[in-house]
Amino acid sequence: MVIIYLAVAALAGAAGVVAWRAAVALRVDTMAVATLTMAYRHARRLLVLTVGLTVVALGVVMVVTPGPAIIVIPLGLAILGTEFFWAKRLLVRFRRKMRDVAEKGKEVWSGGKSG
Repeated sequence: MVIIYLAVAALAGAAGVVAWRAAVALRVDTMAVATLTMAYRHARRLLVLTVGLTVVALGVVMVVTPGPAIIVIPLGLAILGTEFFWAKRLLVRFRRKMRDVAEKGKEVWSGGKSG
């Protein structure tokens, strides 16, 4: 790519040098945007990790203290699930387990098999 710009600069003289400098500046700007985008992604993941783990930790504390732990823990996992696949899988397992517990509760409450 640089060879092409150098060839144009040699043929076109000063105008070519200006075009080459503009192309180099454009490439540097593109790299800066890519670097900022990467930094933004990392900062977002760090923020989601911090907020999600804090909410999950509060939910775990609520298991032993009065509070809606069964709502707060999945909320924290949902926050983590926006950026981390392992949290999505854990949330799916949690939902499945809660569904099984609800079915067992219905069976016990009704006094036998429901359905």
